[in-house]
Amino acid sequence: MGLNYTKKHANQAGFTVVELVVVMLIISILAGIAGKSFFGYLNKAKISTTEANLKTIKGELRRYNEQVHKYPDSLQDLVRKPADIATNRQWGGPYFGEEDEESREVPKDGWGNDFVYRSMPGNHPPFSIYSWGPNGPDSPEDERIS
Repeated sequence: MGLNYTKKHANQAGFTVVELVVVMLIISILAGIAGKSFFGYLNKAKISTTEANLKTIKGELRRYNEQVHKYPDSLQDLVRKPADIATNRQWGGPYFGEEDEESREVPKDGWGNDFVYRSMPGNHPPFSIYSWGPNGPDSPEDERIS
């Protein structure tokens, strides 16, 4: 009796292919659900970063206007003094980064892209600034973040 018992269990050790496939399918489904949630969260974080950086840049554009009495021609004017401005005192910058020129950089959107900026003197508002969003320049206008 003892011999048959040992042989019987020795032949039944391990998992069948069907059991392994079922377990792998369950793991795949769970990973897909978790991955989708993670990437949804990641996209929301990038949108929040973009909105926060836009708010900061808009504030610095207004501060630049208060000091120079015009809006900059480009966002780079916030980190490097434009040639048409006589003194650093009038310019008041850099508006981003430290005094060290290598560390000066205008914030980027949540996807690491530059913001699109256009100065529009005489218009209201006097400038336009936005991010193309997650799809880049191919995004429809209603997907832009401004």
